[in-house]
Amino acid sequence: MGQNSIKLPSTGYQKAEPKIELKDKPMDTFTGTLTNDIYWASKDPRIVALRTLPDIGSRDTAAYELDKLGLIIDRQIDVWGWDPHLVMGYRLFYGDVWVPNAYQPNALNTSDYFDINKIWQRAIRVSIDATDYKPFNPPTPDPPPSTSTIGVLNGGQYTVNRDVAQINGQFIFKNGQHYKDSTGDYTFHNEPGLFMPMIWWTKN
Repeated sequence: MGQNSIKLPSTGYQKAEPKIELKDKPMDTFTGTLTNDIYWASKDPRIVALRTLPDIGSRDTAAYELDKLGLIIDRQIDVWGWDPHLVMGYRLFYGDVWVPNAYQPNALNTSDYFDINKIWQRAIRVSIDATDYKPFNPPTPDPPPSTSTIGVLNGGQYTVNRDVAQINGQFIFKNGQHYKDSTGDYTFHNEPGLFMPMIWWTKN
């Protein structure tokens, strides 16, 4: 075993046939493409920030709060600070294809019946394949509501942004009224229709 290797005990979680051939190899050598940089680049920045905390106790306290927000915490890697490639490699060696997250019960210590072939919700898939660790992309925030009464161009006419053009259900513009903004000069149209008024803008 390498001088700096970490020997992990069997997790005792989900079992399967080992996916790694370790014959004639040191126990801390696994053939996989996962690296520390790839692992941490796949994590929410709030999880990455745990690495800056000075001790396991403070990291565990902060990680528990992140768990309550719905983030998935790997205790051995994210809290204890162990090497991602070694941790995942030893899990595969022991036959684990998934493990509970840091704040789920040990699968062997729960009295509840469960199908071991089905990964638990919010459990952690075990892999040393870099392609399983996609770079973290924060969710795209909703665009701010439009502040312009001019909508989108549709068949030579512009729709009306009713949220801006109405107050208490009444349009603030009259038929034929001109309106100018940074995109140009427009004329408001409010004509009777078969079932309801027809509302649109034309650009002058």
